[in-house]
Amino acid sequence: MEVQLIRAAIEDKPVLRNLFQLYEYEFSDIEIGSLADVNEHGLYDRPRYFDHYWTETDRHPYLIRVDEKLAGFALVRRSSYVTSDEETCSISEFFVMRCYRLEGVGTRVATELFRLFPGRWEVAEVAANLGARLAQGHRPLHQRRVQRSRSR
Repeated sequence: MEVQLIRAAIEDKPVLRNLFQLYEYEFSDIEIGSLADVNEHGLYDRPRYFDHYWTETDRHPYLIRVDEKLAGFALVRRSSYVTSDEETCSISEFFVMRCYRLEGVGTRVATELFRLFPGRWEVAEVAANLGARLAQGHRPLHQRRVQRSRSR
């Protein structure tokens, strides 16, 4: 199985936006109220920051392909949500389609992201996201073995 992490060009924005709809749908069973609702066109409105991934230099959008087929996406930001440290990278959003989970795709993509952006990382998961927990073998992030670059 060939897993590719490909920088999403501006031409890929509609594709990534479509994949984001699948991602948002997966959260609809754990979000409450308007966050789980679709608009009058049957689409999720979020996120407001989506377009910024093609206009701001500290944001990096990626598509995930498995054997050349679309399999998900990763949105990386060089900024900490916890400490405001602009040198720390964070995974803002991360999605692997269900049919590719439990195959090690997420781990391989995370490893490649850590290689592409060496240094400090901030990675979090939504505790109520059972799908992500199952895909990662019920292990908390700090117990998962993912090869990463050391900061210098």
